[in-house]
Amino acid sequence: VQDLDPRLNPKYNFENFIEGLSNKLSRTAGEAVAQSPAKTSFNPLFIYGPSGVGKTHLVNAIGLRTKELHPEMRVLYLSAHLFMVQFTDARKNNVFNDFMHFYQSIDMLIIDDIQELAGVTATQNTFFHIFNHLRQNGKQIIMTCDRPPVSLQGMEDRLITRFKSGLMAEMEKPEE
Repeated sequence: VQDLDPRLNPKYNFENFIEGLSNKLSRTAGEAVAQSPAKTSFNPLFIYGPSGVGKTHLVNAIGLRTKELHPEMRVLYLSAHLFMVQFTDARKNNVFNDFMHFYQSIDMLIIDDIQELAGVTATQNTFFHIFNHLRQNGKQIIMTCDRPPVSLQGMEDRLITRFKSGLMAEMEKPEE
């Protein structure tokens, strides 16, 4: 299996992630996931909260720490928007099987802004199958969202059920 660019931002690490009451649960869960990917009950890890509270920073930090501790693991960070673009291109260019195979080979899939999949049924359906495959094969899934799963309009129930099946950790605006 070829080397994979994890698309992680090295500036977003645990060393410069400011911890407070607003994000302690998310950070602690994130560190546990990085230590033992897919071996905690935090799978999937669903981190939600308003824009600007550090969700993207945290999930990048989790990915970086995972790569540090488990360099052999295939870790991938991407936005839900980029996932949709890749999905559309794969269908258009008749390389859908390659697309599926690639995503099914990931050890830790980190998807930022999962709410972007709302209302996009074909993409949701594909993500559902990738999610199930990864989960059944002992792989870690991490998602960020701007709201809790129950508030996701236009998201299939079977996905919401899966989003809620691990740990849902809310991040709030930090205290002073």
